[in-house]
Amino acid sequence: MQRKYFRKYLVLFIIVLLIGAIIIPGLGRNIGNNKLINLVEKKNFQFASEEFIVKFNVERDIDISKSSNNYILTGIPTIDVLNEKHTVKAIERLFNSCEKPYLYNIFKFIVPDNSDILSIIKQYSLDPNVIYAEPNYIYHTCLIPNDPDLNLQYYLHNTGQTGGKPDADIDALEAWDIETGDENIVIAIHDTGVDWDHPDLEDNIWINPGEDLNGNGIVDPSDFNDVDDDSNGFIDDIRGYDFVNTTKPVVPGEDGTIPDNNPMDFHGHGTHCSGIASASTDNNIGIAGVCWNCSIMPVRIGYKSSSGSGLIDIVGAAKGLEYAADNGAHVISMSWGGSQITWLIWDAVNYSYSKGSILVAAAGNIGNGIEHYPAAYPNVIAVAATDHNDTRAHTAFGSNHGSWVDVAAAGEYVYSTLFNDTYVTWSGTSMATPQVAALAALILSKNPSFNQKQVWTIIRSTTDAVNSSDKYIGTGRINAHQAILRDSTPIAELSYELDNEIVFGNVSIFGSAYGSNFVKYEVYYGAGVYPEEWILFHTSDTPLANATLAIWETPIPEDEVFYSIRLLVYDTFSQISEDRVVLQLDSFPSIPIIEGPIRGVEGVIYTYFFNSIDLDDDDLYYYIDWGDGTCEDWIGPYESGLKIYSCHNWTSRGKYTISAKAKDIYGAESDLGTYEITIPRSKMVANSLFLFLFERYPNIFLLFRYVIK
Repeated sequence: MQRKYFRKYLVLFIIVLLIGAIIIPGLGRNIGNNKLINLVEKKNFQFASEEFIVKFNVERDIDISKSSNNYILTGIPTIDVLNEKHTVKAIERLFNSCEKPYLYNIFKFIVPDNSDILSIIKQYSLDPNVIYAEPNYIYHTCLIPNDPDLNLQYYLHNTGQTGGKPDADIDALEAWDIETGDENIVIAIHDTGVDWDHPDLEDNIWINPGEDLNGNGIVDPSDFNDVDDDSNGFIDDIRGYDFVNTTKPVVPGEDGTIPDNNPMDFHGHGTHCSGIASASTDNNIGIAGVCWNCSIMPVRIGYKSSSGSGLIDIVGAAKGLEYAADNGAHVISMSWGGSQITWLIWDAVNYSYSKGSILVAAAGNIGNGIEHYPAAYPNVIAVAATDHNDTRAHTAFGSNHGSWVDVAAAGEYVYSTLFNDTYVTWSGTSMATPQVAALAALILSKNPSFNQKQVWTIIRSTTDAVNSSDKYIGTGRINAHQAILRDSTPIAELSYELDNEIVFGNVSIFGSAYGSNFVKYEVYYGAGVYPEEWILFHTSDTPLANATLAIWETPIPEDEVFYSIRLLVYDTFSQISEDRVVLQLDSFPSIPIIEGPIRGVEGVIYTYFFNSIDLDDDDLYYYIDWGDGTCEDWIGPYESGLKIYSCHNWTSRGKYTISAKAKDIYGAESDLGTYEITIPRSKMVANSLFLFLFERYPNIFLLFRYVIK
């Protein structure tokens, strides 16, 4: 009978395993998207109330049509059911690109206003044909406006004229002696548009050669012929494009709807960034740009809301990234962002990077270490802000910081162009970003064959030190002169996955160290985000790309829990390239204290208590070995310091050692704690043995009794 039941339950168990093998991968496929949706609900991120984004599997053919009762169809039955359920009004393919995988099969779904977008995208996310579904997020420009009280560009040449530290600048004058910028190098200002007829910008506005019908390099009325002459999908886009198409209220006079070929700025943010990057220079008016001659491609993706702030939705932003990359932008400057991850922008960033564009973005102005996107994406240079003393900017909440930041540039009281042919002083990482974008353009103007990693490495390796001892804002503040001196460079790159990682034990330092004139690389560690002392722990003369460069045996954390890793790569020209990451050492939990009986009886269940404390206050798991071949395998998680209990019974006599250890959510394990319990032979067993021997060997007991007497 027992064998029959065993076979029955075994069959049921196998069936459950088979069902799980089918269902669980499908659930795991969307777990990241569901976590993202929960984060959106928790953080109250802004997004459009009547639309959302869906990316379908790239192998699916999507054919948008209407049913006989006017429901929108995709050709996927399960999706079409959802479309009918949520009264989808329209579906729009977002990108012209047929290249897989980044921007292929991405659509915008239009639903009735005030629909429950988060609930809807949860349902679409569960469909196996969907890679992701997400809201159309609303981003903010990284601007902190203030009253203009300064009209000097100290960030180009600082003599202390604003009360700051002399030479806390990018050494622009020295750089210009070598390179002032090439008009063939294009910087896309991916922003609120550009005042393209500003007298200090108009000479540097990009002209689309495919739409310049007479090839004279200027915009003529005859260029506007209502024909897509260059077949790029945009009619008469001779000076860029306007992708803004919002249902949000905008200020009177703002162009909030209908994308068109007029990327004029109605906010001022994009115009301000344009002047910083490449205002016309040496023209006896206005200001100087970091680049004198590089072309500005206006890509309008943001608008001025009714409250006066600059807003950007991710659909326009993604379309603008595609446009900039497809139309030859060497550098894309993005002075906007937010703390929410969006897969659509991630796809668009990867697409632009795959086309060869160098992407630069603002780290944000919240003053914390939370990742700010798109700056924190791996293929983007994240830019923090400093002041005229090379100290982390503190205007409003201050510049964001963290291991994910690459470099810094001046971002306080930066004077630049504004719409309506004016000028203004503004602050924020928005103002720092176009300086770094322009430096990338200067480097390419001198060495147009450099690839993205070379430009990125040069910018990161030629910085000046900053005054930010407790907040990491990159390798330093950029130095244009030192950067422009390089005509080659070894590559130094640490994996972005190390940024802000919590580590313990032996840590693999993953990255790249190579170059055509490579000599060797060295890996150091030091305490703090800007260590006073660096300790060399590995060196090698073997070039490596995307490999383990070294193994770091972490110290036991004491007063300092933040440590920096520094990679230096040397070449035959005595040039040194550098990259850094900041790591947090994980404290080990304390040895668990065990409480409970020290003696017991066979077959009786006993309760034992276990308690461990984690100095980082991380949740804990417990492993318990009962000493009889059975164990509890990492039960939890439980709060640090919480006394937990577990029950056990021993089925045979003996002395047992209970062992327990704790580990935190990052995997750091404590040493073993032990506790002993004795299960003696019971009186019943002893009496039974005595009677057994007495019955069979009575003479022995009589002799024993005689000897005692």
